[in-house]
Amino acid sequence: MIVESFLQSVKDRNEPGWMNSKRLNAFVKFSQTGMPNPKEEEWKYTDVSKIELNNPKFGIVDIAIKSSSDKVIALPMKEAIKKFSDIIQKHFLISDSDKFVSFVHSFWDNGIFVYVPQDVDGGTIYSSIGNSTTPTYSLVILEKGSKLNLVEENTSNEDQHFSSNVTEISVKESAELNYFPYQNPSNDLCNLHYKRAILERDGKINWFVGMFGSKLSRWKIETLLNGENAECQKRGIIIGNHDQHHDMITKTFHMVQHTKGNTEVKGVLTDNSFSVYRGLVRIEKNAQQSDAYMGSHNILLGEKAKANSIPTLQIEANDVKATHGSSTGHVDEEKLFYLMTRGLDRNEAENVIVEGFVGSILNKITLEDVREKFKSIIIEKLRK
Repeated sequence: MIVESFLQSVKDRNEPGWMNSKRLNAFVKFSQTGMPNPKEEEWKYTDVSKIELNNPKFGIVDIAIKSSSDKVIALPMKEAIKKFSDIIQKHFLISDSDKFVSFVHSFWDNGIFVYVPQDVDGGTIYSSIGNSTTPTYSLVILEKGSKLNLVEENTSNEDQHFSSNVTEISVKESAELNYFPYQNPSNDLCNLHYKRAILERDGKINWFVGMFGSKLSRWKIETLLNGENAECQKRGIIIGNHDQHHDMITKTFHMVQHTKGNTEVKGVLTDNSFSVYRGLVRIEKNAQQSDAYMGSHNILLGEKAKANSIPTLQIEANDVKATHGSSTGHVDEEKLFYLMTRGLDRNEAENVIVEGFVGSILNKITLEDVREKFKSIIIEKLRK
């Protein structure tokens, strides 16, 4: 059944020959790779065995894009593959062997394509992916000296139970991207995302990631610092309630000297929710005088809520700065008591503490409307 679905999808799309070859290679890898299982270290805390990939039911992917600049190309991938095939072919480089990534490469039907020409300030692009069971692939390219703010909202249809996405980002020399991907779909959804950015010399990327919705969500975010003075800032907020399961993986690879990477992830868990954060910083032998920090901190508001943090440093160079920190605990009862003596009930007091806790990340969000959006989602989830 899955073979027939693949062959029919390739035939119906009428895409360039190179993309057909990419899809075929991915499908072969998909067919030969088993489903991840808890015996694998990266999947130790996340069970995806109930997700059905061999008999997928595809739907329509809703894409919305709003750009503040007419100098930027911003299109649904379905249109872009026909108009800008040469550019896409040059940057289509994902090689991860994960079965879900291969599934996306085999069957993706739409997504977002953004291209910012050299030395152009692309302003802000607001995008929305209304995920269906059909996987999506997105490609973002910033040429030398360009700038962009990219806001990406991931939503879901009411009858949807699984979504998958791959996003690839190319930040060329001296370019800078502020990227705001977040998801807040229904709690019946399972969503798996893989995002990777490659930075050249003096390139910068600032990630602001929000994991709020879904019954099960797993986001894997990788950054390759391939040029000197390349810099990556990763900031993430995880909010869990009811029986939600959040799994975030960040990986930063320092490939050359004089690179900088900072990761800060904060989680707030209530009810029976669960989160796992797995972070990796790898500094290669030639990446001398690199600077890396990784921090993961969690507040538990429910007696049954749980959070795991697994930081890993792999350092091959001998002249670097690399540190990490991690903490998980319940709200300080003395702080709660103090706030309650000032007229707040317990829930209001907890909200004040949580707002201060995640404030170190929210206050760094440069777009005010995105910052307020994150705040409103957090407050609403804590109310529930």
